[in-house]
Amino acid sequence: MKALNMKNLNKASLVKSFFAPFLVLTIGIIFAPVSSAETHIASQTGSNSQSKNKLKVSTQLRELGYSIGDIADQTLTITTPLGYVFDKGSLPAIGANSSPAELVSVAVKEKDVKGKDGQASTQHTVHLRWQHFRSTPEIRYYPLKPLNLKFSHENKKTLAITIAAGQILVAPTIPTVISGDAYKNLRPDVKPEKRDLTQHFIWLGLLLTLAAACLAYLAWYFDWFNYQSARLRPFRKAYRKIRQLSQQENSLLSAMRALRRGFDGVAGYAISAENLSALFHAKNWLTPAKKDIESFFADSERVFFAGKQPTLNFRQLRKLSQQLMQLESAVKSKSDKARNIHV
Repeated sequence: MKALNMKNLNKASLVKSFFAPFLVLTIGIIFAPVSSAETHIASQTGSNSQSKNKLKVSTQLRELGYSIGDIADQTLTITTPLGYVFDKGSLPAIGANSSPAELVSVAVKEKDVKGKDGQASTQHTVHLRWQHFRSTPEIRYYPLKPLNLKFSHENKKTLAITIAAGQILVAPTIPTVISGDAYKNLRPDVKPEKRDLTQHFIWLGLLLTLAAACLAYLAWYFDWFNYQSARLRPFRKAYRKIRQLSQQENSLLSAMRALRRGFDGVAGYAISAENLSALFHAKNWLTPAKKDIESFFADSERVFFAGKQPTLNFRQLRKLSQQLMQLESAVKSKSDKARNIHV
């Protein structure tokens, strides 16, 4: 490795652009140009006129975006006739040399491939890593070393190829400030591209409409709109409770309790089979369901107080609770209309 020779930096160049190295690095990251070439080989001991002795060479090297000490990766892909072996001794020596960039490592891979024409060949992939050790106060290109590569064969002549030196653009080490009035002529920012959001708004409107419809259905199903009035309608509350229960044996007892609480709420006190007559006298709108109510109380009291099995099923209880809720809603609507007339 060479020691950094910082004495070559010209202090007078510190008035140059502060953003120059960053601009070079940014451009280098975005654009990674790949240079490729196709070269015909000449034999080391003589030329071969056959077309099989033509080499195909491809070079990949990012030229922009380097600073002092950075590593430049160069990849060579060389296709030779079948059976040729790459001669690693033809590579430059790894380590110190007089060029601005040193070769720090080499990796070679070889494999046999078959081309589109059906002919087999050997593909050599050479990966070179160069490290740059020189920098001047200005941005400039630095060349790598040219390559004279050789390929040997047991029964054929050695092939050689010369690859021109690549180059990399290196930014100065010390950033500088913008000189003169250059900062006054800055270009305006690029305005963002306008996008057509019509389709997105249509989808958003459809989703919002669907969400509103779902919420309206849930509000109707769970009677959220009449939540305050449901507190004053015990049979509506009992029906909602029974509707949420499943048709199981334990749920049947819960349904009976919910319906009895509905009667207690309507009367304002605990109702039993003995005081049903008083309930019908006070709430004559329950008369249409009198027979079913009496059967329910007789059955529920045998279940709760005598430990007998219920004779009513879950569907009958749900139907009775729905009928009582409808009677309750009808008398409530009549009272509301009468109240509005008096007002």
